[in-house]
Amino acid sequence: MHNSQSIRFSISRINCFGSCFLSMSIVLLQACTSSVSSTSRVNIDTIASAVVEETTLEEESISEMEETFLQHQLIDVQTLDSSILVDLKYASNDNFLDTNIYGNIKKAYLQKEVAKKLAKASEILQSTCDSCRLLIYDAARPQSVQYKMWEKIKRMPVQQGVYVSNPAKGSVHNFGAAIDLTIANHRGEPLDMGTPFDYFGKEAWITSEDSLVRAGKLTREQVSNRRLLRSVMQKAGFRAIPSEWWHFNAYSRPKAQELFPIIK
Repeated sequence: MHNSQSIRFSISRINCFGSCFLSMSIVLLQACTSSVSSTSRVNIDTIASAVVEETTLEEESISEMEETFLQHQLIDVQTLDSSILVDLKYASNDNFLDTNIYGNIKKAYLQKEVAKKLAKASEILQSTCDSCRLLIYDAARPQSVQYKMWEKIKRMPVQQGVYVSNPAKGSVHNFGAAIDLTIANHRGEPLDMGTPFDYFGKEAWITSEDSLVRAGKLTREQVSNRRLLRSVMQKAGFRAIPSEWWHFNAYSRPKAQELFPIIK
C-alpha cells in the first residue's frame, strides 16, 4: 500500500540548476542576435526577459496552504534543522484517502515551540545513531482537510475518532502541535516499523507490541525501531498515542487549544 521512497534532492539545488540553465539559455539567445536584424534582437531580448520574470515568479510562489500556515506564524521545520527529511504523504496519493489533498506543498510547518522540540528530537536521534534522520510524513494540518478525512473514514470499516479526530473538536495537527514521522537510514529510506504509515489495524498500535511479536505479527527489529523513535521523541517532550506508532503530540488537545488558534 505504501512504497519506501528516497528523499528528493533539496529544492535549493534544483533551483540552482534551473538558474544556471536559464543563464546559459539567455547567453545563447543574445549571441544569436549578432546575425539578425535589430527588430529580431529586440524580440529575442523581450522573450528572454519574460522567461526570467516567469521563472522568478515560479520560484517565489508558495501554495495557498503555506500562506495559511505563515499567517498563523508557523515555521518550516527545516529552517531549524536542515537534516530533518520531509515526505508529506497528504501531498501525494500515498495515503488512506488515495488522493493528494495538500496540493504542491513540500515543506512541513509547525508552531515554533513545537518545531524546537522536534529539532531537539533530531539531535537526540543523531547522538544515538549518527546515520539516522527523522522523516516527516505530516505536520500542521488545516481543519478544512480534517473534515475531508472525517468524511472519508465514515465509509471505512474502522471506528471514527480512533484514527481521525473529529474536526469539530479539532485534531492536535489542526493547531500545528502534532507530527507524524518515522526514522530514515543514511539513504533516506524509512526503517521497517512493521506497518506502513496510515495503517489502520492492530499491528500499528503500540500497546501490544510484545504480544504481536509472540504472535508473529511483528518482528523484534520492527519493535526496536519503533521504540527508538518513541524514545527520542519522548525525551524531546512529545507524547505518543496508542493507535499509531508514527503520531506524536507536543501538547494535549486542551493545552493546544489554550495556546494556539485552530488553523482553518
